[in-house]
Amino acid sequence: MNNLQIFFAEIIGTFGLVLAATGSIVYDAKLENMLGSIFVAVIHFVGLAIVVYLFRKYSMAHFNPAVTIGYFLAGYIKKAIMQI
Repeated sequence: MNNLQIFFAEIIGTFGLVLAATGSIVYDAKLENMLGSIFVAVIHFVGLAIVVYLFRKYSMAHFNPAVTIGYFLAGYIKKAIMQI
């Protein structure tokens, strides 16, 4: 895999996870907390499971920018010079 594929997989996966997380909180708040924190936790899990399933072969499937930066600093992801 090249770094550009890893980068876009991480960006799209992180977006999907944040969308599921905030969407579940907003949806529960719109229903006046009728579904509760269990619903929010389950939707977080489902959102993470979906993005891991979709992007597991393109990235390291952690979907946390801080971990990606840590992997870069540790040398697991190499810096690529992109020519346009």
